[in-house]
Amino acid sequence: MAELSKEMAVTLPLILVLIDYFFVVEGDIQKIVARLKSWYIGYFVVLLLYLWINFFFMKNPGTFPAPYPGGNFYTSALTMLNVFSNYLVWLIFPLNVHPTLPGDPLLIAHSLFEPRVLFSLILLIAVLYLAMALRKKQKMISFCILWFFITLIPVSNVIPIANYMASRYLYIPALGFYGPGDNCSNCTNGF
Repeated sequence: MAELSKEMAVTLPLILVLIDYFFVVEGDIQKIVARLKSWYIGYFVVLLLYLWINFFFMKNPGTFPAPYPGGNFYTSALTMLNVFSNYLVWLIFPLNVHPTLPGDPLLIAHSLFEPRVLFSLILLIAVLYLAMALRKKQKMISFCILWFFITLIPVSNVIPIANYMASRYLYIPALGFYGPGDNCSNCTNGF
């Protein structure tokens, strides 16, 4: 129940499936489905139990639910495109990094056709395409890219949170961004 101390732990079941896909069963979808039925079911049950406890018993009536950035889900999704690309910029050029950016009007997006939103969408699609294109020849790079995005799911404002962008949200995703480095000679053989 690590979720009760840090919500980012909700991504553990997906990360375990990702590890199996890349390094254990090496892309065999049928084996992944078989493992979902036997190995992972407990993790997903614990995840559902946590979500039930969190949303029905531990909610704070003064702060829950937080409003979506921009007021609705569509605006929030567009805003999160900007936020995710900003996270990539922070990881490449760690300048002007802020603990939180509550209500930053520059990040709120209102249209898909805003230049920053279009750039962010193209950038994120290109990075995800790169992950898919490299999944057989460069498994570790593909794994690390997908790690980055999967571990950002809890802070992606599907369920609105008070701070839609914060540097602390990058602690776990940054592990995927920076990857194992050159010291990982056996990483392609598994963990």
